[in-house]
Amino acid sequence: RESRAAFYQTQIPYKHRTSSLEIWNTWDHNLSSWLPNPVIDSSFVRLQRLSIYSITLSELIPILEQLIHLPSLVSLSVVDAMVSGEITTVYDLIFRLPVLRQIQLT
Repeated sequence: RESRAAFYQTQIPYKHRTSSLEIWNTWDHNLSSWLPNPVIDSSFVRLQRLSIYSITLSELIPILEQLIHLPSLVSLSVVDAMVSGEITTVYDLIFRLPVLRQIQLT
């Protein structure tokens, strides 16, 4: 756990420059157990593309709630999402994103 958190912390100083970000949950663990909360915050001012892979509903909703504060996010991709039970909540949060032009939810 410490090594994963340390890896993520090395990326934090460049949040204001990041234009594209991919978040992978390849360890079959809850993302929130090793990523800071919130994962995405308003300091990602240049973030245009976000891809999230293998995420649960309880992990996705807090991320989507934070994305509304990103002024440049035009593309969102959520792959292998386990969100079938609350899909209306997910779509409601996605449609609130101010400049989003492209969405992929599979």
